[in-house]
Amino acid sequence: MRKTPLYAWHRKAGARMIDFAGWDMPVYYSGILEEHLAVRQKAGLFDISHMGRFEAKGPGAHTLLQSLFTNNLEKLTPGRALYGLFCDEKGGVIDDLIIYQLGDAEYYICVNAVNREADWKWLKEHAASYGRGPVGAPFTRHGGLMGASSDAGLVGAGFSPRLERRLKPAATGIEPDAGIKPAATGSLNGAVALKDLSDVTAQLAVQGPHAAAIVGSVLGPIATGLKYFGCATVDWKGESILVTRTGYTGEDGYELYLPDGVAEPLWDALLKAGKPQGLAPIGLGARDSLRIEMGYPLYGHEISKEIGPVEAGLLRFVDLKKESFVGKQAIQKRAEKPPAKLCGVALKKDGMIRDHYEVATGSPSTAIGLITSGCFSPVLKRSIGLALLTSSPVGAPFTGASSDAGVKPAAPGMGQDAGMKPAATRSGWEGAHIRIRIRAKEVEAEIAKVPFVTPGTKKA
Repeated sequence: MRKTPLYAWHRKAGARMIDFAGWDMPVYYSGILEEHLAVRQKAGLFDISHMGRFEAKGPGAHTLLQSLFTNNLEKLTPGRALYGLFCDEKGGVIDDLIIYQLGDAEYYICVNAVNREADWKWLKEHAASYGRGPVGAPFTRHGGLMGASSDAGLVGAGFSPRLERRLKPAATGIEPDAGIKPAATGSLNGAVALKDLSDVTAQLAVQGPHAAAIVGSVLGPIATGLKYFGCATVDWKGESILVTRTGYTGEDGYELYLPDGVAEPLWDALLKAGKPQGLAPIGLGARDSLRIEMGYPLYGHEISKEIGPVEAGLLRFVDLKKESFVGKQAIQKRAEKPPAKLCGVALKKDGMIRDHYEVATGSPSTAIGLITSGCFSPVLKRSIGLALLTSSPVGAPFTGASSDAGVKPAAPGMGQDAGMKPAATRSGWEGAHIRIRIRAKEVEAEIAKVPFVTPGTKKA
C-alpha cells in the first residue's frame, strides 16, 4: 500500500488509517464529527498527497489540453485555475480535474488519486496522436522530462462494482461518438513536455474561516492576496511552494503543492501557526461529509464513465461552443435527452443514507433511482445524500434535464466551484416526498436543495 510523506506523522498522531485507492490514509484523528465542525467553524489541515499531479509545458501544451478538457482554456491567464473534465468519446467522465496556468505555455494539473494512471495514459495517448509524443527522457527527482516509463503504481479503487452494475440502466441508450472525428487533430505547433510529478511532490489543504490568516502567517502576503481560484508560487525556506486558493469543503481555503521532502516541516509549521485559531488535522472521513454537504461530486459516485456531465449537472463546466474536444458530440446528444438526474435527498427522521440504497416513490412503491453518496450532516443533524434518479418523484413524466436546469450540484468536486459562487440551485422537485429503502424497510425522505448548508466563509 502506498504512503504519503506524512504517513509516519499520521501514525504517531494516532490516526485511524484506511485503504483508500491503494493508499494508507487517515480517515480521522479525533473523530469525523469533531473534525467536520472544526473546518466549518475554525480551520482544518488535510494531507491530500495521494492525489495526482502533472505538468504540461511547451508551445503545444495549450492545444493538447484544450482538445481534452471540457472547459475552455481560453478563459485562463497565468495565475488562474479552471475546473473541468476529461471525457471519453461516449461522453463518460474519465476524471474531473483542475488545470492551473503558471505561465504562457506552462500548466499544472491536479487529478483524482483513483484516476491518476488513466489520466496520464489519456494525456500521453493524445499527445502521441498528433504525431508528437511526450518528449524527453524519463523524469527523475533531479529534473528532466517524463516519458512513458512513469506510469507505475496506482491501484485505483474506481467506481464501486456493485453501484456500477446497478446504475448502468440509468445510462443505457447512450451511443458513442460513432463516426465522429477525434478532437485531437491538427498540430501541436511544437513539442509538449509532460511530467508526472505525483511521486516527488506532496499536497496539503488548509480550509475554514481562519485559513487565510494561518496560511498568510506562514507563507506570506502573496498567499493571502490570491483571489478565489488564483495561484502563485512562493518561496518558503528556499523551497518553491505552489499556493492555490482552492479546496473541496465549501469553505475558503488553500491547496498547497510542494516537494515531498518539505511536507512534514510545512505541516508542522502550519499546525504551530494555526494552534491559536484551532487548526486541527482532518482525515478523509470529514473530507467526504464536507463535500456531500456542498453537493460536490466524487469520482466513482456522482461521476464516472457511466454518469456524464449532463446527468451530474456539470454542463456549466462543458463549453459546447468550443470547436472540438473529445466527447463533445456525445455530450450534446446526452443533453438532448438526459437519461438520469442528480438530486439532493434528506431523511425526515432518524436513519442513515448510504451508497447503493434505492430511492422509491408512489403506491405501489416503485424504484426511481439510487443513492450515490450519503452521510450524517454534522451541521443539519440529519442524514443527507445525493441520488441519481431515472424517473420523476412528482408523478410527471421524467424528462431529465435540459442543459443544467435542475441538475446542478452547487459545485463540482476536486476543487469545487471553479471560481463560481455556489449558488443555491434547485431541481424543481424540492420537498417532493420520496422513500429510501434501507435494508428491508422504506424510510420517509424528501428531495432537498443543494448545497445542503451555507459555507461559513466567503471566498474572496
